[in-house]
Order: sequence, then structure tokens, then C-alpha cells
Amino acid sequence: MRLAKLRNIPTLVIQHGLIGPDGLLFGHLVADKMALWGESTRNYLVKTGEDPRRLIITGSSSSDAALGKMKMFNKEEIYKKLNVSLDKKIIVLATNRVSLEENTQLLYTTIRTLKEFPDFQLVIKLHPMENGELHRKIIKELDSDAIVIKDMDINELINVSEILITYFSTVALEAMILNKPVITINLSKRQDIMPFAEKGAAIGVYEADGLKQAIYNVLNNQEVIKKLEINSKKFINEEVYRLDGNASLRILNLI
Repeated sequence: MRLAKLRNIPTLVIQHGLIGPDGLLFGHLVADKMALWGESTRNYLVKTGEDPRRLIITGSSSSDAALGKMKMFNKEEIYKKLNVSLDKKIIVLATNRVSLEENTQLLYTTIRTLKEFPDFQLVIKLHPMENGELHRKIIKELDSDAIVIKDMDINELINVSEILITYFSTVALEAMILNKPVITINLSKRQDIMPFAEKGAAIGVYEADGLKQAIYNVLNNQEVIKKLEINSKKFINEEVYRLDGNASLRILNLI
């Protein structure tokens, strides 16, 4: 980016993930322009001193992809890819690249808890930077039938899932867009990195023994289900400009 600017080449940054309240994974804007997902990110960046004239709201191209998959996915084909019986319902755990201790806590908690839901199949979707070695080791130790997947399209998995579980992955937003309930697990004793649970768009679990009740509530408690639906829609409106399938076109026009 800096080399391009030295050669007077116009530069554009395209937002590729949610930016948390602490500016996670984001420093000072170097590019001439930045294509943003929504008003929330723009407000945050303006508050931190960025020039609003350089911040253009386009929406999220990943939302375009999620919406497109929702219209065309085939449940039977996806179950066949996973080698899962159609009699079972799927819960997806989308992992993050975090410390060994945090990852181990998350995996033990989720895998142990899902053994208490025999009608559900746990599918663990690896972060692109993970190799799955730790995950498979814990699955074997706990004698679980959980499946570890790396290269499968996350939107396909979300589409056939009943619940999306994660630590703080942007995948949570994609699940909300696809009308799937989200549970976030944070056992670190630190503040949530992303405010999914804080804003009521997800159920937050902060103790290992709380996951079972959270899953039960998401599946059976109509009051909880309704609140999640309302708050997740509000969260989407704050974070994503429009769900009209044209974000990629707006980015192209900006380029």
C-alpha cells in the first residue's frame, strides 16, 4: 500500500471483517479510500480521527455470497459431503486463531457439551490458519463423533445448521444474515472482543457449564428465540449497509 502511494497509484482498502470496539486488527488508514460494510464501522473510524471523505459505505461482498448460497444450497448434497445422516441436526463451531489455552478450553467445552445432545452432529469449521491437529486430538480423547472441516464453504455449513457457535468470528454476522441463532463462548475472563452478546444479537457463554443451557434455550425457549431474532436484525442494520446483493457492484463502481 505504501509503495503504491509512493508511485502515485490510487489505493483502496476493502473491509474484510468486523472491527471491534477496540479497533481489533485495524490501524491507521493508509489508503486513499476504504470500502466499509456499514455505518457502525464508519462512526468508529471517524471517532478515531479518520477523514470521513475517505470512508465509503458499500456493504459487504461476503453478505452477497451468503445470500446467494441461501437461495441455491442443497441440504442433501451438503449432508452427503459431510457424511452425516439426514436424521441428525447440525451445530457448527467456527473457530478463531487464538492461543493454545483458549482454543483448548473452547474445544473441550463444546465437544463435551454436544455429547449430551445425541440428536445433533457437531461440525467444527477450522480457521484458515489452523491445521486441525489439536481439534482431532481432543475429539479422540473425548470419544466424540465431531467432524473437523477446513475447506468447505462456511455458508453451506451455516445454511444446514441449527446453531452457530464461535468465540468472536465474523462468521457470527453471516449466520445472523442467514437467520441462524448464534452462541458466543468466551472463557478468557476478559471482555468480549466483539459485542455480539453485549448487543443481544447472540447468547454469551462465560462459564463452561453454561453452554448446555444456552443451547437448550436457543432451541426451545421462545422468549430467547424472539429476542435473538430482533437483536440480530438490529445488529445487522448497524454493521451492514444493505442486504440487497449489490455490495460487490458498489465496490466495483468505487474501484
